[in-house]
Amino acid sequence: MATYHLDILTPVHIGSGQSLSPLEYLLVPHFIPFDLGRLLESDPSKAEQLAIALSRLASSQLTSTSLHNLITPEVASDQRCWQYQATISQSTRSLLEDQIKRGQGEVKTAIKSPTFQVYIPGTSLKGALRTAFEYFLLRQRLSQDVDLLEYMIRDNRFKNQIDQQLTKVLFRRAKDQATHDLFRTLQVSDSSLCRPAEALEIISEQVLSVSINKTGRGRVDRGNDETKRWVTFLEVIRPGTRLQGKIEFTENLLSQNRIIEQLGWRNEREYLNLEHLCRFVNTFAQDIFSRESLYFQQVRGFDVSAIKSFYTELGQRLQNPQPGECYLSLGHGSGWHKMTVGLLLEKHLPARFDQLVRTGKARQRQDFQYPKTRKLVMQNGNPHSPLGWVRLVFGDYFPMNRVASPASTPRQASSHPIPRQKTGEQDKPASGPSQGKSRPTLEDLRRLQERFRQ
Repeated sequence: MATYHLDILTPVHIGSGQSLSPLEYLLVPHFIPFDLGRLLESDPSKAEQLAIALSRLASSQLTSTSLHNLITPEVASDQRCWQYQATISQSTRSLLEDQIKRGQGEVKTAIKSPTFQVYIPGTSLKGALRTAFEYFLLRQRLSQDVDLLEYMIRDNRFKNQIDQQLTKVLFRRAKDQATHDLFRTLQVSDSSLCRPAEALEIISEQVLSVSINKTGRGRVDRGNDETKRWVTFLEVIRPGTRLQGKIEFTENLLSQNRIIEQLGWRNEREYLNLEHLCRFVNTFAQDIFSRESLYFQQVRGFDVSAIKSFYTELGQRLQNPQPGECYLSLGHGSGWHKMTVGLLLEKHLPARFDQLVRTGKARQRQDFQYPKTRKLVMQNGNPHSPLGWVRLVFGDYFPMNRVASPASTPRQASSHPIPRQKTGEQDKPASGPSQGKSRPTLEDLRRLQERFRQ
C-alpha cells in the first residue's frame, strides 16, 4: 500500500454526532472535558457537593450554568478527571462564555479514538475522493448523463435524490448492488493518531448569507433569520497538523478481466490508479476554487479579506501542483454547492441548474444566486477561513515546504494504529467524549436535582 500524507490547511471538523454542554467542560484556560463519573469514583464527597449545587438550580438554569461555577478550584485542577485538552483562543473563549449565559454554550465534538486521540477516518477521506472521481466521470459523460438529469428534474420523485441516483449509475454499472460499486477497489485507512493538546482546537462558526443579484453584486443578508446569527462551536483539527495513512487500489480485482467484465468496470479501469485520482481531485478543486473566489469577490459590506487571501493562494497552488499532490475539502462545512451534480449543472448547463433549484427547497427564492450561504470560521468577529481544506500527497514525494498558510508549524502525528473498542459484531472507533460510558443528559441532571431535593 502507498502512504498518503495529509496537511490540514483550514480547520477540519469530522463530527462525532455528539456535543458537550457547559456542565461537561471547563475553560481553565484550555478547553477541558470533565469526567463527572471519574470524580464520583475518586472523591464521592466532592461529587456529592456538586450534586447539591445542581439541586439548587432551576431546570431552566442548567443550560446557562458553567461547571466552573459549581466546583472548587481544587476539583477543577484534578487532572484525573480531565479527559483531554484542546486549545481555544481568547476571543473564542470570551464568546463561548457569553453564549453560555444565553444558554447556547454547547460544543460539537470531533470523532476520536477510545483514548481521545484525534484522526481523520478513512471513510471521510474516501468519500471526498469518491466525489472528485464521480465529478470526472460526469464531465466525461456529460452529454449522455444530461438526458438522465433532465428526466430526474422533470420527475418530482427524484428532486431530492439526483445525486444518489447518479451514484448508482456511475459506480454500479452492472447492477444496482453494492458489490458492483466501482469504488470498492479503493482502500483508504484511517489516518495516524495525534494528541488533542497538539492538534485539537475550539473554533466559533457562523453562517455568512449573501444575496447576489443578477448584476453580480452581493449584499450581506442581516435579516431576522436566527440561523444566520447563531454561533456554533466546534472541535476541529487545527491548521498545521500533519497526518498520514495508507491507500491503494485493489490489484487482485483490477487485474482479472473476467471480474472487470462481470462488474461492468471495463471503461473506467484505466482511471483506477493514484496518478489519475490525483488529477481528478485537483480538477474538482479548481472548479470549487473558481466558484468560491467569485462568491467572495461579490460580497459587499463585510470584511472577507482573509477568505479571499486563502483562495488566492489555493488557486496559485492548483496551477502548479507537485507530483502526487492534490487539494480537497472534506468534513463539516462543505456545502451544497460542492455536490457534484450542482456544480456541474451550474457550470455547464445553467438553465438546467435553475430548473433544479426551482424544484428544490429554494423554489420560492429565485432572485439570487443559489446557494447564498457559507459556513465560516470566525475570529474577533470577522470571517477568518473556510472549513475543511486539506493538502493530500500520495507516495513518497513529500516536500516539507509546501504547507499552505494559514497553517502554522506542522505537528507530526503518531504513526501507531488506531486502537479499537468492542461494540458487538464489529469494532468501531469511539466517537464520543467517554470511553464506552453513557454521558449524563439534561434529564439525568434533573433527576439528580430531584433526588437531593427530597
